[in-house]
Amino acid sequence: MQTDHPPIVIDVGSAFTKFGYAGEDAPRDIIPSIVGHYPQQHLALFSSLGDQVFVGEEAFARRGVLKLRYPVRDGIISNWWALEKMLSHIFTALGVRPADHPILLSEFPAPSDSDADVKERNENRERTAQLLYEVFGVPAVYWAPQPVLVLHAHSRSTTGVVLDIGHHVARAVAVHDGCVVNLQKQDFAGEALLDYMAWLLGEERGVAFSTSADRKFLQGIMEKRCYVASDFQDEMRKACETTGAFEETHETPFDEAFVIGSERFRVPEALFQPSLAKHEGRGIHQMIKRAISAFPSNLQARLYGNIVLSGGPTLYPGLPERLREELSLLAPAGTSVDVFASDDRQYSTWLGGSLLARQESFQEKWVTKMEYEEYGPAVLHRKCP
Repeated sequence: MQTDHPPIVIDVGSAFTKFGYAGEDAPRDIIPSIVGHYPQQHLALFSSLGDQVFVGEEAFARRGVLKLRYPVRDGIISNWWALEKMLSHIFTALGVRPADHPILLSEFPAPSDSDADVKERNENRERTAQLLYEVFGVPAVYWAPQPVLVLHAHSRSTTGVVLDIGHHVARAVAVHDGCVVNLQKQDFAGEALLDYMAWLLGEERGVAFSTSADRKFLQGIMEKRCYVASDFQDEMRKACETTGAFEETHETPFDEAFVIGSERFRVPEALFQPSLAKHEGRGIHQMIKRAISAFPSNLQARLYGNIVLSGGPTLYPGLPERLREELSLLAPAGTSVDVFASDDRQYSTWLGGSLLARQESFQEKWVTKMEYEEYGPAVLHRKCP
């Protein structure tokens, strides 16, 4: 399919949505995946409010008076009304007519090959297609698995392991020749780390971070000041012996001073030791090992040699190096472990879609509106395996 208008690439995550034009190096915008509207009782009292809908930062800024909806939860579309409003916002923000632009959407791979998981993924696709083709009139759509897009973003081999840590879920996904083969998933990710930090500061420092504004502020502190220790036990020893060297004083938005010290590395350590945060899951290094162990030994070396990080929580300094060290202990003797961590990995899924949708060889893969109308939903799954 050829078009004079560039494809639009959309990556809707549980926490943030990235969107922009194919062929560009970064999304045009990254917004919170939140949609809000005034509750019915407010509309009854104040008719001047109208049927207003707020998306992204505008919704978050009015969170105290709005009813908030979230389009995606754990990789599955959880609110179709919110998804429609999010898509409408994207097209308005870009200043485009949806009927002029093909749409590439990222997609979480089905957790397994079970009939139930595949059915749920296919139903998500079909309902999204109906929304895009029939409500917005887009000319063509394509769904691409997020791990495959991450590998594509960095010109890595189409065989590798993607460790994606999102807001609600962490996934270690083994990909072979561009196909998702094995997926390890657990519900311990960015939000759980934030919960753990808030709990530690409450228990040990007596500072409460309970409101959404408090948590957003604390998230910012974590992004700037947290890191992964190369040797956790040694770092704990140093923190106990020289407390002052680790402690920093910060102020909440309400001018309340608080101290953060060993929490800076204790919280990210839970990615390797979830039990620290009273979670029963596996460490990220163990998830990767399990994803790789499903392969024959001759392929395992290739997978260990191409591990790619994706998602905001992987940005903690020291994480790639520590992960490489932990995996070297788990991998078969003599196996070379390579962990690739790009500076733009918080939006590498989107970037992979941007590169893919502009390739000449990709153009025949679009599912056009004409094909959808002629063959029905089955064509979606045939062309987007």
